[in-house]
Amino acid sequence: MTITNTATKETTVTDSTTITKTTSIPMLTTVTDSTTITDSTTITDSTTITDSTTITESTTLTESSTLTLSSTTTVTQSSTITSTTTQPGTTSTTTVSVVSCPTGDPVINGGFEFPTAGSWTLLQQGDSTLERVAITSGDGTRAFRARILATNPNLTQRITQPVTVCPGANYQVSFTARRITTDGSVSARLFINDIVLAGGPITSTDFAAAQLVGSGIFSVASNSVVLMIEFSFAQSLNTAKEVQVDSIVLTKL
Repeated sequence: MTITNTATKETTVTDSTTITKTTSIPMLTTVTDSTTITDSTTITDSTTITDSTTITESTTLTESSTLTLSSTTTVTQSSTITSTTTQPGTTSTTTVSVVSCPTGDPVINGGFEFPTAGSWTLLQQGDSTLERVAITSGDGTRAFRARILATNPNLTQRITQPVTVCPGANYQVSFTARRITTDGSVSARLFINDIVLAGGPITSTDFAAAQLVGSGIFSVASNSVVLMIEFSFAQSLNTAKEVQVDSIVLTKL
């Protein structure tokens, strides 16, 4: 009987199911309920930054003609300037053409230091050679030669280049030339829009400044001219003839 009583008293261990009742741990889902972190998507809702595309909409800066006028840093890159002035009841728009004026010598590759492709157009006639040559005297290391063969009946050779100039400005032309062969006569002349401004018969075997025709000065109303060097040959048929030119320059006065 005494043994049975002690066995019953050990059921206190079973009653201590207070461990199971401490399911207060599952109920501590307050952590889950504290999805206030998720609800604090106020950060996401604070897309007021995105909605503040008022910065983009403030393109009034572009439309404000006053800013357009101040930004008309009339750098010679813009070909037109458009200014809009708004006054009470009226709006006027003015467009002004701006012509770009080159600075320095506008002739491209006038010293022939680079290949002629892209700068000069070669107009060849008959058996002839139009090309750059290496030189040891004169300016730079290259010049340009026009050579006709003995089979060429003294046909004229030409090279041309369109040149951008400043309208109304005065330019003076210049170039140097020399003859290589001794037979017959050789000439080199510089034309601007079919008007000869420098050159003539070339007699020197060293590079020398070509003689100006008149003052050698020109001025045009447009912003472009055609520059042409013409090589002509005479006398002594059935002989090769060669003339070289270098340092072709248009100087703005």
